[in-house]
Amino acid sequence: MPKKKEKKKSTASLENYEIKQHIGEGAFGSVNLAIDKKSGLKVAIKAVNILRICELNKERHILREKDLLNELKHPNIIQLYSTFKVSLFLRLLLF
Repeated sequence: MPKKKEKKKSTASLENYEIKQHIGEGAFGSVNLAIDKKSGLKVAIKAVNILRICELNKERHILREKDLLNELKHPNIIQLYSTFKVSLFLRLLLF
């Protein structure tokens, strides 16, 4: 029987990042450039509106995107570092 992946508890928080600028807009939310306050690393934070996802019945779409980003490892594909929820938004931390 294959091993079940253990869910990691996210330690990411919006408080750990300084939002620098808005860099994009999509059907479900927006993307901002941010800087990790401790390391200085530049990251993208994608904010997905949970209510909008539910209205459009696209929950599977977002879960699939998250799963694919977790699985794909290539220098030309952005990496998913963590996800966390703030208010009505799911945040995807990308670098």
